[in-house]
Amino acid sequence: MTDKETVLITGATGFLGAELLKLFLLETDADIFLLIRVKDGADSLGRLKKLLRELFSDGASVKNYLRRITVFSGDLNSKGLGLSAPEHGKLVSQVTEIFHSAAALEFNLSYDSSHAINVKGFSSLLRISLDCKKLKKFSYISTVYIAGNYVGEFREDDFHIGQAFNNYYEQTKYEGEDFFRNFEAPYEKSIFRPSIITGNYDSGWTNNFNLIYKPMKIFSSRIFEAIPADRDVDLNLIPGNVAARIIYILSRSQGPNMNIYHVTSPKNIKAGVFYDYVADYFKYENPVFIPIREFDMNSLTVFQINIIKEYLPYFNYRCRFKNEKTVNAINAVSDFCFPRIDEFYFEKLCNYCKYVGFLKVKRS
Repeated sequence: MTDKETVLITGATGFLGAELLKLFLLETDADIFLLIRVKDGADSLGRLKKLLRELFSDGASVKNYLRRITVFSGDLNSKGLGLSAPEHGKLVSQVTEIFHSAAALEFNLSYDSSHAINVKGFSSLLRISLDCKKLKKFSYISTVYIAGNYVGEFREDDFHIGQAFNNYYEQTKYEGEDFFRNFEAPYEKSIFRPSIITGNYDSGWTNNFNLIYKPMKIFSSRIFEAIPADRDVDLNLIPGNVAARIIYILSRSQGPNMNIYHVTSPKNIKAGVFYDYVADYFKYENPVFIPIREFDMNSLTVFQINIIKEYLPYFNYRCRFKNEKTVNAINAVSDFCFPRIDEFYFEKLCNYCKYVGFLKVKRS
């Protein structure tokens, strides 16, 4: 490589983006550009320093890595991403690869709020990418949940399969992917579709207690005697550092103009098995799981419905994600092995939840 790598990562303060940032700092000498917005009164550089302290316990390493990172205090919601003219000039003259991980992830946002980030903000970044003189690759972090309410197997080559969407997160990620697939650009494009991203495989660490974590807290609250959920639903869990490793490996390899990968575990686990383990660990009793087709929704109060309504589609999910093409692509360039997702890993997740106080062991 003649030019020094300069990698732009959006969403680096999110869990997957943070794991990607860590990999590039540890395993390359690339310069790193980060787009970080001001949030809750914390400036962009302050948020980065806090993140690096979480990722690296060694203060000297944090100081050293800061020298390789340029922070742009921008926002996907702002015109031109909120970049100043000098920042825009630096970005378009130096960046060689982009990883777009930033997204509005919440299931309960309005369409306009989700669209502003997941489609409009993404399209703004794409337009800027056309001005990037050295850009060779653009990787977009999508989601397998663009499959929506589809029942059956969903593969890498699948996209529009007659699905409807369970929320505006799914819909706008689908729309963002659609825009990207049809966006004409001179560089290589890749789409990565993760499943349920969970804590670090080695430590359980996460900075995002959504997805499976919120249902853990709901079930432990003891405000439900029964819940409209199917114990036999498949969960596809992919630890954040494992997902980042897959994306990193495949982004390093040369592919066709458009590459689509499922960043998923080869094997699913049953929801009942996972949530029973968590309940046993924290010593509480799960509510009775009854599939929604058999459940009397009138037995729930408005308060209870409001607590679980955004999770109901996933408590009764019927789509299975296949990743054979992705596995074959990984095997062609790496000796990477998918870790087993079982009680060994569940314990790591629970240990971290207990350590940070997200859940506490119930006293009898």
